[in-house]
Amino acid sequence: MSQKLNTATAVLATALTLLHSCSAAASDNKITNIKVDGDTVYFSTSHAKSHTLPNCVTSTNNQQWTLSLTSAAGKASYTLLVAAMTDNRSISVTSANDCADSTGYERAQSIEVGDTIANTTNGSSGHFSLYKGDGVTKIGTILNFDKGGSEYQVLRQNGDNKLDFLVPDNDTRHLDLYFSDENCTQVIGSFYPTSGRFLYYNGFYKNSQFFSALNPPTTKYVGYVGSENGQCLPYKTNRSVYPMVPSVNTHPLCGKGMCQIKAD
Repeated sequence: MSQKLNTATAVLATALTLLHSCSAAASDNKITNIKVDGDTVYFSTSHAKSHTLPNCVTSTNNQQWTLSLTSAAGKASYTLLVAAMTDNRSISVTSANDCADSTGYERAQSIEVGDTIANTTNGSSGHFSLYKGDGVTKIGTILNFDKGGSEYQVLRQNGDNKLDFLVPDNDTRHLDLYFSDENCTQVIGSFYPTSGRFLYYNGFYKNSQFFSALNPPTTKYVGYVGSENGQCLPYKTNRSVYPMVPSVNTHPLCGKGMCQIKAD
C-alpha cells in the first residue's frame, strides 16, 4: 500500500495511536509503555519482572527497561518494540544486568518478539515508512507524528545516532490543475502561475511530482479540476490556463516530488 503525505495522515494516526493505547491480555507479556528521551528508550511490559534485579536499579524504576539509540543493535531493538506494540505481539526481554543506559534503570540486552499476532492493522510488519518522491528510496521508519500531521518522528536508515523530526511538506504547496477527462489523467494546465520559493504539486499529476506553471496563459475549454482533497470534480467552462513544465528545483528531503508513506 502506498499513499501520498496529503492523504495518509488519518490512516497513519490510527496505526500509531496504538503505540500509546494498546492493552494486552494477561497471559501474554505485551508492551505497555514506550518513551523516548534523547538517545534513550524507556519501556515497560505487562508482566512484572521475576528475575533478580541488578543492584543499580532503583525501586521506583524496577519495572522499566532501557535501550540506547546510539548503537545499531539498540535501534534495531527499538524498531522491534514499535512493531511488537503496533501488532500487539508478546515479547521476551533479556537483561544486561546493568544500568549503563540511564542511572537507576535496567538495561535490556536483547528483545525477542513472539510469532503470534493478536491484531494486525497496517501491513506485514505493522509499521509505516517514509519514502522520497520516487517511492523507492526509503528515508526511515515513522515512529510518531504531531497532531497536525506535518512533523514526523523518523528512525533514519543512514545510521544516525538520533531520531530525526522531519517536516516533509515544508515549502510545498498544492495547486489546482485542470484536466480534460473525468479521471483527471489528461492535464490541460494550471489554475495559477507558480512563483516564489515554494514547490508545487497536485496528486493527480505525475504521482505528485513538482512542477512550474508559466506565463503566458491560454484560453482553453476545461472539463474537470483536480482538487486538494483528492477529488476529480466537474468544471466545464472556458478559462485561462497556464502551461506546465517539471520543476527545476528539488525538495531537500523528498527530491523531485512529494514524499510518500508506505505500510511495510
